[in-house]
Amino acid sequence: MKKRLILLAGILIVLVCTEVSSQANVVGKIVFTDASANLYVGDVGGTSVPVPLSGVQGASYPHWSPDAQWITFAGGPSSGGNSRIWVVRPDGSGLRSITDGSRDMVSPSFSPDGAKILFDAVYGHLFTVNVDDGNLTDLGVTGGHAEWSPDGTKISYTNWGLTYESDIFIYDIVSQTSFQLTHHDSGEAFNQATWAPNGDQLAIAKRGSDGDYDICRINANGTGLVNLTEDWTDTGEYWTDWSPDGQYIFFDREISGKTDIWCMLPDGSNRLNVTNSPEIYEAYFDVIQEPAPIQEILSFIEESVADGILTGSGPGKSAEGRLGALINMIEAAGDLIDANDPNLLADICTQLQDAYNRTDGNDPPPDFVTGQATAELAQRIEDLMVSLGCE
Repeated sequence: MKKRLILLAGILIVLVCTEVSSQANVVGKIVFTDASANLYVGDVGGTSVPVPLSGVQGASYPHWSPDAQWITFAGGPSSGGNSRIWVVRPDGSGLRSITDGSRDMVSPSFSPDGAKILFDAVYGHLFTVNVDDGNLTDLGVTGGHAEWSPDGTKISYTNWGLTYESDIFIYDIVSQTSFQLTHHDSGEAFNQATWAPNGDQLAIAKRGSDGDYDICRINANGTGLVNLTEDWTDTGEYWTDWSPDGQYIFFDREISGKTDIWCMLPDGSNRLNVTNSPEIYEAYFDVIQEPAPIQEILSFIEESVADGILTGSGPGKSAEGRLGALINMIEAAGDLIDANDPNLLADICTQLQDAYNRTDGNDPPPDFVTGQATAELAQRIEDLMVSLGCE
């Protein structure tokens, strides 16, 4: 699924971590759980709100879908039973379980294309499940805290829980073989890892022989292990994530029983408190780039078509062609936005105006789509034009 950036008034919005008045200024979306296993979403460095999860208790291990339209997490039904894998929209709608609760399932992670979710059975194998039909695949690999590589060809995982002097392993999906990435010393454990967006490195949580937790970085071939936070001897750092542009590593930092999410450069410098909310104990978390309005519009079209509330107008194949033409108009506007050139604003506005004219219900020109979602689609396009400053 293609990720887009958006040019608003000549400013490129990306996920960043910079110092402003001694605080972190980060643009992006975050999902996390607190000490009571409640699920929260919000802007990184901004306000977070709880996600209503009717009939679910004990939410943990949240992870965004690539388009930021869905969250997957582990949790048990309020009626009791094993932990299951769930999906939900950030506003709490669309909540559903995609595993049957036959055994405890935890630590889910979306595939890069959003079609599958990777997870592990507690003290058991890694599995994938199709998001659309719930079809399960047993990978035949025992491990936990698994995560896809950015290209979807490999999976990192740990044997933490099977032993508490654990390591990180890499499973190759094509060859169906694993190799050991880290090699702990006596009393140590490497128990969670996340991939850099280019797939060349991983950030790893490590427990030292003294019980202190640190964040490390390692090359994907197992070389170049560096402890990035070993100078913090009075705090614990764990649970890692990368910014989508690869410029920063995010992590939990616990100080005297209080936890905040921090970020730093991949060399361990420029450490900043992102959430700075001592009243909330942020536990498992995931950070994603703010979804661009163009991608949100395309996702809305895709979902509305799948739900039967948006179709192309006209008979037979002409309806399919008109729907495709509208999508092409919006994608063309997105391609111009991706160019990050303020001189292209007029062309962007022209493309969006053409798309709006084909959805606004006024004739001429005739609309390219029809159905219950048409008015909202037109409103989304109009809102984007206003935010861009189109006349």
